[in-house]
Amino acid sequence: SPDLEKISENVQGNTSDLMSAKSLREIIFLGRLTEEVSISGFNFKLTTLSGSEQRSVIKSIMSAEEDDRILSAKAIAIAHSLRSINSIPLSEASSSSDGDSDLRRSINFVFDMQSSLVDRLYSVYESLAKRSGEEVGLDELKK
Repeated sequence: SPDLEKISENVQGNTSDLMSAKSLREIIFLGRLTEEVSISGFNFKLTTLSGSEQRSVIKSIMSAEEDDRILSAKAIAIAHSLRSINSIPLSEASSSSDGDSDLRRSINFVFDMQSSLVDRLYSVYESLAKRSGEEVGLDELKK
């Protein structure tokens, strides 16, 4: 019947709209990579950063004293990228650090780490960011 065909078309249209919306939502995670690295018996889980996380990194760096910005940049990036240590979320691991927010405590926690560890974690983060760029064709854009 014509009415059933119309209902079927509407249902299919709504389903494809939902599928499109869901597919578009997945764009947020396109290029997101995660890596777990083991260092001296500790497992560190790092991820690439979203645009809003990158903005937060820049804001945190810019709010640091001018003389400290270069030295702070790696630690601040790691505080945003590091998701967990031995499967414990960074927000929990850093809960006893100074700060008025999870982010500030996480940054202070990373600042308290040895600089060699921060450098090693940052090299993992840089590698993730590079691979993420390759995954979404960033290298092709630069040519």
